[in-house]
Amino acid sequence: MALLNVELGFAELHETFDGGVFPPEGWTTTCKPSTLNDHPQWSSTDDINQFIFGYSTGGYAAYSKAGGFGEGLETDSWLITPRVTVESGQYLHFMLGANWATNVAENERAFEVLVSQSDKARANFTDTLMCISPQGVLPWGAYALDLSKYVSKPVYIAFHERGHGGYSFVFNSTYVDDVAIDAYAGPDMAIHEVLAMGNACDTEQPIQVKVVNTGLSVSSYRLNYRVGDGETVSETVAEPLLSGESRTYQFARKALCVTGETSVITAWVDGVSNDLNLENDTLETEVEMRPSIDYPYQMTSENITTDFSSSSTPSMRAAYWAYSPDNEAWVWVPYNTKTALLRSNCISLPAGIVRVEFEYMSSLDFTMSVKTGYFVTNDYAEVGVSDNLPASETEFAKGSVTCNIAEAGLVSLALQCNSLAQVAVRNIKIKDPYEDIVAEQITSPKLSARLVDGAVKVSAIFKNNGKSAQSHVPVYYQVNDGEVVSGEIESLAANESKEFTFPTTADWSTPGEKVLKVWSAMSGDGDLSNDTLTTRVQAYTARPFPHNMGFNEDSSDVIYWSSYNPDQDGVYWEPILKAAAGLPKEGTGIGYIDSYAGITHNDWYISPAISMPKGKARISFYYATVYSTGESSLKVYMGRSDDPDSLTTLLCSYPVDKVNQYRCGYAHFDIPEAGNYYFAFYNEGTGRNIILDDVRIDAAEDVAMSSVELDCTDGFNLSEAAVTVQVVNLGVSPQENLTFSYEMNGNGSPVSEIYEGPLAPGDTVTYTFTQKADVSAVGTYTFRSYVKSTVDTDSYNDTLPGASLKHWANATIPYKENFEDATTDPYWSLKTLSGASLVITHSAFSSSSAYDGTGLLGCSGQTAADVDAWARSQSIDIPAGEYEFSMFYRTMMNQPASPNTTLSYVQRFRVYLSADPDDMTDAILLYDNDSVIVKEKHYAKLSVPVTVDKDGAYYIVINCYSPKGNGCLYLDDIELSPVAEAGTTLPYHSDFESNEGEWYHYSPASNIEQWSAVTEGGETFMQTQYFYDYGMESKGIAGLYVAPSVALSQGDSVRVTIDYEIMIDDPASDHGQNLTVYMADKDVPDAYTTQVVCGDVIDDRSQVSGVVAIPKDGIYYFGVKPYCPQETSATQMRLFAFDMERVNTVSGIESTESQSSFYFDGERLHILGDYIEVTLYDCRGAATGSYRDESVIDLSNLSSGVYIVRLLTGTRVVTGKIMVQ
Repeated sequence: MALLNVELGFAELHETFDGGVFPPEGWTTTCKPSTLNDHPQWSSTDDINQFIFGYSTGGYAAYSKAGGFGEGLETDSWLITPRVTVESGQYLHFMLGANWATNVAENERAFEVLVSQSDKARANFTDTLMCISPQGVLPWGAYALDLSKYVSKPVYIAFHERGHGGYSFVFNSTYVDDVAIDAYAGPDMAIHEVLAMGNACDTEQPIQVKVVNTGLSVSSYRLNYRVGDGETVSETVAEPLLSGESRTYQFARKALCVTGETSVITAWVDGVSNDLNLENDTLETEVEMRPSIDYPYQMTSENITTDFSSSSTPSMRAAYWAYSPDNEAWVWVPYNTKTALLRSNCISLPAGIVRVEFEYMSSLDFTMSVKTGYFVTNDYAEVGVSDNLPASETEFAKGSVTCNIAEAGLVSLALQCNSLAQVAVRNIKIKDPYEDIVAEQITSPKLSARLVDGAVKVSAIFKNNGKSAQSHVPVYYQVNDGEVVSGEIESLAANESKEFTFPTTADWSTPGEKVLKVWSAMSGDGDLSNDTLTTRVQAYTARPFPHNMGFNEDSSDVIYWSSYNPDQDGVYWEPILKAAAGLPKEGTGIGYIDSYAGITHNDWYISPAISMPKGKARISFYYATVYSTGESSLKVYMGRSDDPDSLTTLLCSYPVDKVNQYRCGYAHFDIPEAGNYYFAFYNEGTGRNIILDDVRIDAAEDVAMSSVELDCTDGFNLSEAAVTVQVVNLGVSPQENLTFSYEMNGNGSPVSEIYEGPLAPGDTVTYTFTQKADVSAVGTYTFRSYVKSTVDTDSYNDTLPGASLKHWANATIPYKENFEDATTDPYWSLKTLSGASLVITHSAFSSSSAYDGTGLLGCSGQTAADVDAWARSQSIDIPAGEYEFSMFYRTMMNQPASPNTTLSYVQRFRVYLSADPDDMTDAILLYDNDSVIVKEKHYAKLSVPVTVDKDGAYYIVINCYSPKGNGCLYLDDIELSPVAEAGTTLPYHSDFESNEGEWYHYSPASNIEQWSAVTEGGETFMQTQYFYDYGMESKGIAGLYVAPSVALSQGDSVRVTIDYEIMIDDPASDHGQNLTVYMADKDVPDAYTTQVVCGDVIDDRSQVSGVVAIPKDGIYYFGVKPYCPQETSATQMRLFAFDMERVNTVSGIESTESQSSFYFDGERLHILGDYIEVTLYDCRGAATGSYRDESVIDLSNLSSGVYIVRLLTGTRVVTGKIMVQ
């Protein structure tokens, strides 16, 4: 660096920032001050952001870092040159590179170069030479700015960054280097971008470059490129490129690349003189040319992993395709609604129709889309989609897609699986289409069982999956290998599906299994594997009434129950004759329908025809679910036909919402005329599976207990509970004189009462027992209710183990709740009237950390409306007396302190003590704060006195009434205890070998450093540490370490001495760390404001003492507080010993009852109350000083001896002696 007499204004300026001192001699740097953190400011570094290219040999550079980690700090950083007098022909030129966040509006931040013609005051930099706001990476460039208007004038140049970096987690990094004012400026031509504009299948690639000039203007320049080590292609651009301009240029000659190889394309600019930075003239890019495959294409085990690839790689939060060696197939792995493509290498497809075939396995129905593109996932265009492909879980099935290719040429063909389940795909074929008639579905008979009939209609759907229209398509059916029945479809257009009904019916007049085969037989069919369908149907005679179905292994009629799955998806009814233990209500089996994500239920389970007599009848059944999410219902229909479309009489409908609990369903009805009737269960909704058991279609009697409830809930101070039951008549006749009973805790002494009735069929009665249950003793109560009827035919539903009740014991004083024990959570009543979330959590870490441990009471979700949330503690037995209530609290961390944003995070809460938690009229208001913000990791503490006038049971009630916003409130360690007494007396000495248990420390959370006892060299001491680096702290600094409290009197003076050591990792880490002892008259962190002594010696064990005067009688607390500023450092602090002792004090002789008095702490004279004048006399009576308007008078400079103090007030004179040592 050379700087010669610049303040005289006649030398050139050249600064590289490599001199080892920053700012360099004559330079200045300033920034916006802050009381919270240092705001961004200029420094120097050789650690340049790795993404900023174009200048790797600059060494150190001036560096400005702003924002990052969500801080969003305001930036106002100035780097100012020495004064320079500009000579004719001189320019300012410098290197500039940056990497700025991209999510901040350009008008909110800027980098600018400014000129002042007077001095370095910020307000005088009024001329702007340059102003930019980069988005993302700004490559290094040499910027040249005209100074001709300042010739012969002394100026200062300022490099100024202003605005803010938003709340991005990316820092704004700005670098300035090689600043010069001289006559040697020139252009800086740079290549910022090289693009191959063709696709990955095109070996001839158009090359496009972006050229930028940050220096002086040029009239022409030359652009060049070459592929690998091949021939150089050069083209001259005979157009000016002005300073600060950029231009996109496409070469006339294309680059020739090689299929299946990656080519390196190097582009550069030259043809100009005095380019200020040659390093950014050249830029490389790689172009990958994908391999090609032949058309038509056949996938094999040898090429399955080389010819196809997934568009995304496997990860936890992405959908992708992965090759499975076990299945020798590509497997689609879904994730939420994301998608991925199975892409082929380049293939030359013809224009027109192309057929894609594949084999698949899937647990769900799905569709497959085919797309074409050039290895950019979002740019692939759909050219075809399959019909619905039915699930095939155990074997590979065949699928195909007919594609319409608009233009012939090389392209990548890709499969996109439209499924929320995994799908395996193999044996992909890409080929010309052929003629193909597909038998898709047998539509009649529709069900797996049907009543015997001599004229059964046979229908099926056939599809023309070939390339051209067909006419007179021959089709056939056959039953049990008998006579072949023929038919003919008159016409089928390409890709058309059509249902065909054979003109000849089938004779199924005899019961038994019928194997029905349907097929097409078109001459020239290119795929015979999809021509045939087979189904098995049970033909039966009408079943007798009554009909009972338990779906068990011995249930002979179960084969006549039919499942109808209209969408042919993976969800349908089926009998499970030997179900897992615990699923059947009784017996071995169940009727069952599963549930899968994304599939809507619309499935039927249809009974056989039942020969019903005329008159009253009923259907009863039991149902359950084991899935806890989703919305679903179970409906029961009746009809005269088994066709689902004709089952229109709805008998009943029940929500499926009770998990792992059988519920009884029922409907009674009248049969208008005898005959065959069908009953069907219809499942509607999503998300819930259904277990069905014990279906009864009869005319029996049944009375069931449906619910039991109590008129109180779990709680405190309970006495008795009223028991209410609901009983339903599930029979066909009215019922009278029913016996209702309940039993408590299985004590064998039921309470029974008679309900006279009558109770009509289908009706429910709600009955409250006249005899209440005695629940006055603390404990848990369980209630079993049951009903008895002389004509009941189903005892399973007579009994209900319904309600339970817990009578909890009251807490006693002292009371503390730290939310660590989950068993106490039910003791708290939490309710919110505003939509906010009020919860007790046991996993509070990081920014939501608890005061200690992991449990807390939190109120969040406050964005919808003003909060009105109430938390009530367990009941506490409190004798009359004086108490102290305390609680730790904190709000949302790390939020801006700007006045414009404060109200978004402010919290408001009240605390009450109430004998009746439901009526706050007579409650004691303990605390109310309508503006709470605690943004640190350290919790604030609330401590208030409480007077309880009479013995009783009380509740702590907390009301959060915060305004609508983004805030959160965290509460912990809620405590109510007798008023604290002194913990020790003076003198007090603690060496921590035997006294550690007398101390306690604030903020014992896992995200905050702690004080811990360490034994080293035979000595036990307390130790803590603090680490801060790269703008972040690993943990928050340790909280106050508090000594036992002491009772002190007005006029006392206390000397505190600490033996301590502060160690740092490096001399540069000395930022004023210290250990300070504070005194408080209340054990609340905010009250520790009176500094007693401060130890700030670094790297040497030291002792330091201080004296504090006691202003009034009371209990006092002394706490040791570590201080480490947020600057890069590693600090360790040790406390070896702590001593407290009284210092002799002489007070005024009339001080006992006077309004004005004084005391002496050994160094300072403290005046208490109003006075006119204080005069000090030595032992000979000579006046040594006179004082007015001072409450504390420093006497530390007086010679040792006895002095007389004369205090003159408005009404009297107070005198006394003091001893100065």
